[in-house]
Amino acid sequence: MIKYLLLALLLLAYTPTISANDAANAAFASALQLQKDKQYSQAIAAYESILASGQNSAQLQNNLALAYAEMGKIGKAVLHAELALILQPSLEDASQNLKALRQRVKGKPAQTQAEANRSAFSSFAGLLSTTVWAILMLLSSAAAAFALFSFAGKTRMRAVLAASIFFSLFAFFAWASTQKTTRGVLAQPEISLREEANLAAKETHKIYEGTTFTILKTEGEWLQIYLNDGAIGWLPRVTSYELRMTNDE
Repeated sequence: MIKYLLLALLLLAYTPTISANDAANAAFASALQLQKDKQYSQAIAAYESILASGQNSAQLQNNLALAYAEMGKIGKAVLHAELALILQPSLEDASQNLKALRQRVKGKPAQTQAEANRSAFSSFAGLLSTTVWAILMLLSSAAAAFALFSFAGKTRMRAVLAASIFFSLFAFFAWASTQKTTRGVLAQPEISLREEANLAAKETHKIYEGTTFTILKTEGEWLQIYLNDGAIGWLPRVTSYELRMTNDE
């Protein structure tokens, strides 16, 4: 009797989860069909409703990016393509979508070699979560410490020590690159960056909707940003979308 009662309680506890998943899948399928039917504004509303319910996925974000792109809203499209890759860095569809969107950004800053290298390294680091990189860093550091104190005088172990130190440093930088660094996307058609955080400051150069940047710091309602070409300037916070997610979220 007790066994059947426990089974019934288990089924009751599990049923809402199944129903919730079914409802989410049905909502996603409905939004996808709207998108296939080229009803982009309705599809966007449906996807946004799913996000508001607490459901999220790289595919959903990428679909939103595609829908916004069809509506000509490049800023929003870039935002959601970036979010898709934060959630799943290996999602090739999102990667190709973002590459195509960047070609549509007017006057996009030329990427320096250093920025290209940083971006490539960050993409690689994003294949593993922050937690995994931290564990690998600790394990390699422990291996280096063990080799140092136990076998410091042996030639073979010197190689192990060197390799452990190298991998420990590599894991540290990979871990650091997965930390929550805030990036942004320009939301409005265009804006001139300022040398200081006020409208009376000298203008430097213009950037356009969909331009992505790293946010260095916030001062009141202003953001100091760093562009791919190395330029630094200030813009009002209300002009941008901010990306705050990591691949652990």
